Amino acid sequence: DYLKYSRDPGRSPMQWDSSTNAGFSNGTPWLHVNLNYPVLNVEEQLSKETSTLNIYKSLAKLRQLPSFTNKNIIFSTVNDDIISYVRSESGHPKYLVVLNVGSRDSVVDCRGPPLGVSSAQVVLAAGSSLLGISSYRMGDIADLQAIRLKYAEGVIFKI
Repeated sequence: DYLKYSRDPGRSPMQWDSSTNAGFSNGTPWLHVNLNYPVLNVEEQLSKETSTLNIYKSLAKLRQLPSFTNKNIIFSTVNDDIISYVRSESGHPKYLVVLNVGSRDSVVDCRGPPLGVSSAQVVLAAGSSLLGISSYRMGDIADLQAIRLKYAEGVIFKI
């Protein structure tokens, strides 16, 4: 009955680095360390700009900006595959968020209202870990007429 009610099978020690026991403990941990700890750990994630950990850290910083802390949201494009919207606050930059929530690659034109601009700077881009990182790079200027997103990819642009 222990395994039926225990949460242990779904848990493992925190994988801090590639050292013995994933840097969790010098002793023998109660739970087994996942076999992927040499390549999937906090130290490794911190060293890669586009890692899941660093993407979440960047998103947390963006959420502190005035354009994201208020209730101003205007949906730009919404269809079966794409959700895009603009976040803004008077006196601060606007941000365009474009997400491909579909099951296929898509191209979307986001030049029209509410933006009225043809290009914008990429501030954050992320793709599915199964497909690799996004084709967009932070700091790039992108053409909003043809935003190409793989499925499960998202990009945030500063207008």
